[in-house]
Amino acid sequence: MISQRSQERTRAIQGTAENLPLANASIDAAMTVLSLHHWADWRRGLSEMRRVAPGLQLILTFDPVIHNSFWLIEEYIPEMAELTSNNPPSPEQIADCLDADHVEIEVLAVPADCADGVLPAFWARPHAYLDPEVHAYSSSFSLVSDTAVSMGTRKLADDLTDGTWHQRHAEILGNESLDCGFRLIAAR
Repeated sequence: MISQRSQERTRAIQGTAENLPLANASIDAAMTVLSLHHWADWRRGLSEMRRVAPGLQLILTFDPVIHNSFWLIEEYIPEMAELTSNNPPSPEQIADCLDADHVEIEVLAVPADCADGVLPAFWARPHAYLDPEVHAYSSSFSLVSDTAVSMGTRKLADDLTDGTWHQRHAEILGNESLDCGFRLIAAR
């Protein structure tokens, strides 16, 4: 990706969350977007964020309890709930680790017409989860067995065909958005 960048753009710096190649207090803000659950040591990564940007740290993450109770996981592909990547620290654990004077945790509900490919993006359009191309947008699909995905999507297809899914989830179908566990944490 770096080689594809235009020469006129700001220089890209490579590093890891746990060892940012920046001086202390050298940037105004640090942000991570849905990556903390992939870090080798999330506490060390947050410490690095505080070190390089003591004024503001922004973390977009998800609450694993809410995320793993999403209907696709709970009812169709429960193996996804067992993935290490689907079990990050809770927003409260992250806030405690940040040890900042002021920490806010904001709920980021997923709109019914969400165009992003994160796992719960299609919560109001369940037929989308039958499309293998949609699976390519979420690491959860690639990290569970093909058998689990096949069995889960077959059951979902059956439930969509006979109306079971719509009966079971009638209460969410009129919603403009749904809390799927995404949280924006701002620490100052």
